[in-house]
Amino acid sequence: MATFRRPEFPPISLSNSQLAALGFVAVCEARAKSSLAWALKALEAACLTDVQSIQKLPNTKLLQRIGTHAHRLSDKGQAVFSQVKELHEPTQALRNRVIHGIWAIGENEAPLMLDGRTHKAFESDHIKHAVTLASEFAAVCHSFLFELANDIHVGRIVPAPREAGGMSMRVEGGMVHF
Repeated sequence: MATFRRPEFPPISLSNSQLAALGFVAVCEARAKSSLAWALKALEAACLTDVQSIQKLPNTKLLQRIGTHAHRLSDKGQAVFSQVKELHEPTQALRNRVIHGIWAIGENEAPLMLDGRTHKAFESDHIKHAVTLASEFAAVCHSFLFELANDIHVGRIVPAPREAGGMSMRVEGGMVHF
């Protein structure tokens, strides 16, 4: 990691595989946000039209609002929610770094990402780490949604009536609608 000043060289184009990796990070973020938004909808017994406004909330706000309902979750649901909270900050920070950074050619002719916020330079291996972390975060958010569906199935959580619209998820005991 090296400190940098405003680059005097033009930004570069990344390879197709690097661009695809950045796209995958963005897709994982959208999947995670969707899982969190549907979880909040179920926990707040909100109607389908509320999901659009819920999905516009930043993940930090979604986690805060879900956290106010965490005491209602099963022990397993609470444990998975703790994992979600633990992964959120590092995932978001790395995602922002690789997505919004300035990519340039470093001294060794390799891509170098310049972080305007911290004024530090990072090598392109941060893209691989961002992919790994974003994928893990999306998977844990989906696992949280699955545990919430299990809590709905056993009656621990009561979502909005099915007529209000929503989604379905298969759990061991059958289909759950929320």
